[in-house]
Amino acid sequence: RSDSDALRAIKLVTSQQQDRLLWEFDLLAAIAHPNLARVFELLRVDKPVLGFEITAGSVALVEEYAPGESVDRVASSKPLRSNDLLELVVWVAESVARALSAIHAQGFLHGDVKPGNIVVSEGDRSCKLLDLGLAQSAGTRGRVAGTPDFMAPEAWLSETSSASDIYSLGVTVLRLLQRNNESTTKESFSHSEHTAKALTLGKEGNDLVD
Repeated sequence: RSDSDALRAIKLVTSQQQDRLLWEFDLLAAIAHPNLARVFELLRVDKPVLGFEITAGSVALVEEYAPGESVDRVASSKPLRSNDLLELVVWVAESVARALSAIHAQGFLHGDVKPGNIVVSEGDRSCKLLDLGLAQSAGTRGRVAGTPDFMAPEAWLSETSSASDIYSLGVTVLRLLQRNNESTTKESFSHSEHTAKALTLGKEGNDLVD
């Protein structure tokens, strides 16, 4: 299928959120890797689109459509402790590790590695690590971000490195092998450094503090 016929995925945000989308576009545009979605263009909506809750000034990221399902859904269909489950997890771990290597080589961190951000299609052996909305430069301080159940301990103190992404991948692998897809907090978040201590205390009490 030619590029002109290929399906596209569109991520739409309000104008207030455009900085993160611009960051994601620039990062993906600088990295060409088979385990990351390609980006094509960044568009600004001039007029509201009725029926779709799209307001004027919204910003849209047009990227490669990743067919398939999130890896946790695929893993849940495999018998526990089966060869099928093990082969899936090994393949996904290798694919995501390669994607992270490409991101780290550019001096960035993904910042939110988790099953929900990994899409696989077993039919065409496609595995994509998606959603770089929380990506940041390696060594960045002052922001606590991620999905709590998959964050490395140092991430709670805004002291992340490439090892933090590897930790998150390790938690992902463990969850998939156990077919344990329950998460006390499934949504990602981003906070400034001054909230890090409160967030850490909240995590210990299983009651996330905003």
